[in-house]
Amino acid sequence: MANYVAPKVLGVDPDSVQTSAEGARHNLGLELTFDDGTTRRYIRAGAAIAQYDALHRDYAEGAYDLHPTSAVAQPVIAVAPNAIADNGFGWVIVKGPATVKVEDGVVAGEFVVTTAVAGELDTRIEATTTDPTSTQMLALGASFAGTAPQVIAITTESTQDLALVVLR
Repeated sequence: MANYVAPKVLGVDPDSVQTSAEGARHNLGLELTFDDGTTRRYIRAGAAIAQYDALHRDYAEGAYDLHPTSAVAQPVIAVAPNAIADNGFGWVIVKGPATVKVEDGVVAGEFVVTTAVAGELDTRIEATTTDPTSTQMLALGASFAGTAPQVIAITTESTQDLALVVLR
């Protein structure tokens, strides 16, 4: 476990999650920088989030309601270091190093983008029976234009389909 000295003084445990019945422990949207080089945000899960899922925002539900990515070229807003139940609360990484689910074939140094597989990233837009929509292309463009975080694979663990990435 990493050393989280400063946030612990404030009563923050970045590995803790709460169910909807327990309620939020912190204000939604609270961001803190931790000693491990990450910036984390306290959020509500708009859907069940698995450990290491790449996440996107659903503005229809709220600014701090995040969901696992589930379509080609959605902007990656954060990565979940812990599982969070549907409508539960927890901390997600919004900047810095994070472990995320990836498809086979991702190698260090590649920009990765979302796929149709929930919470998973890959190096390309997946071939489908139809061309990517204009919305998908705009989302992909935003991720490379600086209006959404860029995700770069640093190392990969081929046996577990995980990669260390940097959100910036």
